[in-house]
Amino acid sequence: MKASISTILVVAMLMATAALAQKVNIDWDRGTDFSEFHTYAWQPSTHPATGLWDQRIIDAVNTQLQAKGYKLVESNPTCGWFTATAFREISRSWAGL
Repeated sequence: MKASISTILVVAMLMATAALAQKVNIDWDRGTDFSEFHTYAWQPSTHPATGLWDQRIIDAVNTQLQAKGYKLVESNPTCGWFTATAFREISRSWAGL
């Protein structure tokens, strides 16, 4: 019983560390007045995420942008968005677990 609680705590701490270790990079022209933009469109991604992740990212961003009053259009947007993802696979072995 004591060993299983210890194992659960170790796994929970590792998961929390992995969640905090994620790095997100964004960049924009600091002089841009975003109040001038009212519509947006998605541009083709040069590095799309694998599986369902690309669509999940797009759906989450769409939700946030539309909540702020932006409108998704298919042509002549005032700004464009694209997704690019990079995953690094880390392999670790744990002794004693």
